[in-house]
Amino acid sequence: MSRLLGLGDNVLDRYIDKALMYPGGNAVNVSVMCKRYGIDTAYLGVIGSDEGGVHLLDCLKKEKVELSRIQLKEGTNSYSNIRLVEHDRIFSGSDMTMSNSISLDEKDLEYIGSFDIVHTDIYSNLEGRLKDIKRTGVKLSFDFSDEFTEEYLDEVLPYVDYAFLSGSNYSSQEVMKLLKEIKKKGVELVVVTKGKEGAFCIAQDEFFRQEVIPIEPVDTLGAGDSFISRVLTGMLKKEAPQVFLKEASKEAAKACMWEGAFGYAKKMK
Repeated sequence: MSRLLGLGDNVLDRYIDKALMYPGGNAVNVSVMCKRYGIDTAYLGVIGSDEGGVHLLDCLKKEKVELSRIQLKEGTNSYSNIRLVEHDRIFSGSDMTMSNSISLDEKDLEYIGSFDIVHTDIYSNLEGRLKDIKRTGVKLSFDFSDEFTEEYLDEVLPYVDYAFLSGSNYSSQEVMKLLKEIKKKGVELVVVTKGKEGAFCIAQDEFFRQEVIPIEPVDTLGAGDSFISRVLTGMLKKEAPQVFLKEASKEAAKACMWEGAFGYAKKMK
């Protein structure tokens, strides 16, 4: 069976107005959602010992995500504070100290090399280890979100096989230029999401466009990670791009119909 590893960031998404917290973080979300889509997954990252960390760890166990190399540390788990404004998420502060304290030894790298895909992101503080990760022979998937710069792309892209970016503030012409520039750097799959305008993709040296599925969202948190997860699932299952993009759009829409990235609300004290 194909295997995927979520590597790096995790958070408790804390909904301040409702005093509720949910497990999340890009690497965690992808490991959980790909598991739900039928892929054998694991998560490697740093989880704190406080109530939030215990909750996050329990949720991963319930989702049957493999945790054999998890790093547990004393202290407060990383978190993001969120407010919902017309069902859209607004971030209002975070602390990534615990999550960003991840370290990888040779046994971790050997473990990473046992997967087909490892997925990480711009928030995981692993830029300095990407070269070592790629040396294991694994395919590297990377989410650049919308906070990338040209310099950051130049630093990270040499190690990336599958690149995901948010281009909501880009024009369609700018998105096409970005896709082509990244593809020229040797990246196998490039996906740029553009909010309500859908997703733009270069895969198998062809261009694809995927429209969004119109819905009335409850909470948009996690929709992008669901999209990424279904695309990676399609890559592992060797689906055609037009197939996995359509399915990814469906899953992103579904993810907007519940609060949190993948559920598991817990009351904050």
